[in-house]
Amino acid sequence: MKKIIVIIALSILLFSCSITDESPNSENDQTTEIPNAKFEQELINLGIDSDKIINQRVLTSDIAGITSLEISFKGIEDLTGIADFTSLTSLNCSSNNLSSLDVSQNPELQDLNCFQNEISSLDVSSNTQLKSLNCGFNFLKSLTVNSNTQLLTLNCSLNQIVNLDVSSNTQLKELNCASNKLTIMDLSKNTVLNDFYCNSNELSSLDLTSNTKLKSLDCGFNQLKNLDVGNNLQLQSLNCYGNQLSSLDVRSNTQLTALDCHSNQLSNIDLSQNTALIELHCISNQLSSLDVSQNTALQNLFCSYNQLSSLDLSQNKSLKSLLSHHNQLSSLDVSQNTELNEVVCYSNQLTSLDLSSKTLLQTVYCSENLLISLNIKNGNNSKIRYFNAMNNPTLTCIQVDIVGSTVSNWVNRDPGTIFSADCKY
Repeated sequence: MKKIIVIIALSILLFSCSITDESPNSENDQTTEIPNAKFEQELINLGIDSDKIINQRVLTSDIAGITSLEISFKGIEDLTGIADFTSLTSLNCSSNNLSSLDVSQNPELQDLNCFQNEISSLDVSSNTQLKSLNCGFNFLKSLTVNSNTQLLTLNCSLNQIVNLDVSSNTQLKELNCASNKLTIMDLSKNTVLNDFYCNSNELSSLDLTSNTKLKSLDCGFNQLKNLDVGNNLQLQSLNCYGNQLSSLDVRSNTQLTALDCHSNQLSNIDLSQNTALIELHCISNQLSSLDVSQNTALQNLFCSYNQLSSLDLSQNKSLKSLLSHHNQLSSLDVSQNTELNEVVCYSNQLTSLDLSSKTLLQTVYCSENLLISLNIKNGNNSKIRYFNAMNNPTLTCIQVDIVGSTVSNWVNRDPGTIFSADCKY
């Protein structure tokens, strides 16, 4: 009898234990719903989903301790379940097909990249530890970052944002709000800003007097009539193309290495103090003269579509690329520019062009001039990839290395013009 009682007691105990182990309320068996198969598949690929089965769920214990999640370029449409990644500090879900993203339950998040999705609204008010936010290339019409006071970098470019308040983001070092619909931008509180990109907006004014640490500025394709960069002494790169500027003073910006001011209304520009300048783009202005004699480090000069009648390049011995087409140049002396590999000078009034000392030449485009002589006998004609000397009616002979297979492929010349190793100029 006692044995029977013991057996019954043991059976009851085992049954009780079984019920406890299989209880759906067990902490280890709690699951998080993952309705998107592509999201769950990536969790399996990353070794996070321990059951390795597409079943629209994952053990919550599998994801609760995950601090970094890289799931870009996976075609994911839905990130339901991301809320239970409570330890997440870094999330990269860029280049997917997300139409919404809820990160309100991820308070530890410091780095969020949701670039190139289809997100129309984004609430980051709960993510007070965010240091980097990239929500560019979405469908956002508004963005509030007042709670994100630790932000260092913000990219909200390529959206439809009308207003952006960054007055609370005083630690911001990089701000990219390009290609939106901004009409005003207040940067007075962003005194440590290094890089600012606001190109392709609708700004009619821009006050940068407080941004003394600015190193890179792109404010191109706006509606600016004036631009004062006198306080931005650390500026190294300035892009202000496609505005309505009639003047531009860069004399204080002695650290400038790149200046792009094309497509404005500039009639003159003083570059005498910009001795570190490597790249200058001043295409499509109203320049009648251009002095680059102090810019001895210059490698790329693009000054096309102006009113230049002369151009002195004798001090620019590092020059590699020259675009001076559509001007009024009657002569072009490049004898000191031994590093030149690209000469584009079509649509001028040149009568002669000597490129014989340019052994690195790859592009020669000198059509639509008044050339009588053209010497490209540089001992390295085989390196030239593009050649065009069309519409030079008085040019009868082009001097080259050897009349052979290389130059026979240069078909862009007038019918009456021949190639010769000695044109007897």
